[in-house]
Amino acid sequence: MSIYPTDGYSLDAIKEMVLQIFPRGPIWRSAGTSALAEALARGLQRGSNRVADLLREQFGSTASETILAWAREYGLLSDACSPFPSSEADRQAAIQAAERAQGGQDPAYYVGVAAGLQVVIDIAEVPVSPTRCGVARCGDELAGEDAAYEWLVIGPASTAAALQDRLECLISRLAPSHTVVHYSWSA
Repeated sequence: MSIYPTDGYSLDAIKEMVLQIFPRGPIWRSAGTSALAEALARGLQRGSNRVADLLREQFGSTASETILAWAREYGLLSDACSPFPSSEADRQAAIQAAERAQGGQDPAYYVGVAAGLQVVIDIAEVPVSPTRCGVARCGDELAGEDAAYEWLVIGPASTAAALQDRLECLISRLAPSHTVVHYSWSA
């Protein structure tokens, strides 16, 4: 039996349900009535299966008929970072990953994004405050306003170039718009 309540009823089980709601009496137990009950059961089974299909389609991770609509909704068809997979299982997995991607601004979120691509990275946030008149002293490092929003993604040099490009694309797309991300593939 499936998790969907309308899934898994056999034709005989539906036919028995139909016969149970027929009126009582010998005429309702004839061969003709049995054929009528079977015809009704076939229609109910088709309807039941379509309802189960509809329940599956309401979630992108289990959809099949509406999978392209779900992909379009999550922007997966035009995603330059990750080409849309060709197999249905991979498409459902991509949609499920997009559904679960809540985003974040902390380094752990981006480490998790990289881990999803099987890449181990570290993120260094540079604790630099912008240079300000009256606050800065002679010898202080000069930093612009943007320096407070820069961070560095450090990954292994052994990472394939195509995977580096894909990860850089994903992180740059997901990073908050006021930040500047730098990459170092030398760890």
